[in-house]
Amino acid sequence: MRNDLWVVVIMNGLRDCLLWIRLLFLRRVLGMDIHPNVEISLKAHLDLTNRKGIHIGEGTRIAFGAAVLAHDALRNVRAHTYIGKNCALGCRCVILPGITIGDHCVIGAGAVVVDDVPAFSTVFGNPARVMPRQLFDRNAVNRANVDAAHSHPLRVSPSV
Repeated sequence: MRNDLWVVVIMNGLRDCLLWIRLLFLRRVLGMDIHPNVEISLKAHLDLTNRKGIHIGEGTRIAFGAAVLAHDALRNVRAHTYIGKNCALGCRCVILPGITIGDHCVIGAGAVVVDDVPAFSTVFGNPARVMPRQLFDRNAVNRANVDAAHSHPLRVSPSV
């Protein structure tokens, strides 16, 4: 383990070394279920009250100020919070206890996630809402652009 630390310091620099040490601490000392291939900002907040209740999948990125909760003291609730593979959590977003986020999801900055999020979704807002899929459909965007070009109010249609 000591040799691994020096390899990380030499190859990646001090910041990446600190990220690696923090991830190692969260996984081995606190016992959180976090995949080794996860990037968690140094300023992200993971719930330390219910350590075993946080599960983070492979390839997930968590930005600064994001809070992943696994307990609620007001309601006296301890629940498991699951974040799927290859997700991106934006800065200052809040994931409430008991929430499951599917694989390949994007959580917008400042979003407060109060319901489960299906896989391949983008959510944003307070409370977080799923963005409609047709916004990402390239064919729908192209059709909308063509329709808008044909119905422009200043365009004079040729008379036949």
